[in-house]
Amino acid sequence: MRTRESIECWVLAGSDLVLLLHVAAGAFPPDGFWQPVTGGIERDESPRDAAVREVWEETALRLEPDALVQVAEGVVVPISDSLQVVKTLFVVHLRSPVAVTTSPDEHDGHRWCPRGDVGGALTWESNRSTWGLVRN
Repeated sequence: MRTRESIECWVLAGSDLVLLLHVAAGAFPPDGFWQPVTGGIERDESPRDAAVREVWEETALRLEPDALVQVAEGVVVPISDSLQVVKTLFVVHLRSPVAVTTSPDEHDGHRWCPRGDVGGALTWESNRSTWGLVRN
């Protein structure tokens, strides 16, 4: 089985808001889906450095590496019979929501979602599961 390493970074603002990014509609799901910042880890890159880079690429938010709190590592997400993704999870806390510029190559929108609504906004069980690790 092939394994791809990736990161997932949850951006929280104030006491109640979570940044979600919208992936455009495609074959499945037809309406697109909401997710946190996600992305692969490049060769010779640490998970923390990958998270800083992905947050920048996907939101234009510039973060210092020490602003990220690692929540978990080695979270396995089966993709198919021949591929699995192994995630390292991070969270970053901002004082308040900030302006975000999403990458048009990856996302067609974003929103600051109330914490209590995040689980219902997520399409993929893997994201709901990782949100469960982060929100506690």
